[in-house]
Amino acid sequence: HAKAFVVSPDNDTLCTIPTDHCLYSTDKKTLIAYPAGQSEERFAVPDGVAKIADDAFRNCNLSEIILPDGLTAIGKRAFRGCSRLRSITMPDSLKTLGKEAFFSCVQLEKISIPPAVKHLEDDMFRDCSGLNVIEIPNSVKKFGERAFFHCGEFIIRTVSGSAAHEYASKNGIKVELIE
Repeated sequence: HAKAFVVSPDNDTLCTIPTDHCLYSTDKKTLIAYPAGQSEERFAVPDGVAKIADDAFRNCNLSEIILPDGLTAIGKRAFRGCSRLRSITMPDSLKTLGKEAFFSCVQLEKISIPPAVKHLEDDMFRDCSGLNVIEIPNSVKKFGERAFFHCGEFIIRTVSGSAAHEYASKNGIKVELIE
């Protein structure tokens, strides 16, 4: 696994930030890849990043990731296989979570879906066996196939009558109703 990315100054589509060694689009609005060989446990995505690309953090060793206000999209498989990931803070600006975004994040215990998200894609939290609680707002109206496949026992926190409440009831998932 790479520990850092090096980009030629002549490259007009990609760049790096020397302090974090990640790969970005030249406008720094898209984080394309985090070097999976890094040994740090915590990473804060820089302000100004609006999108996390497909597979950007795949198989990384981070235990905590903080996402900036203004982030609107997380790509497919962005955090897939991040087996040490315990905590991720998602901003209210987030609108889109790609398929399999958190697939096999086995130590992820709790997550809150931001209120602008309307759909949890296929295999979103598949194999997240450490998941205890997921907070799902009333904005989420649709659940993809196997969204919580092999997650073990966990609780969905949501409002009464929401699509998440209905989904949990149909699938035998414990529900904690919130105001």
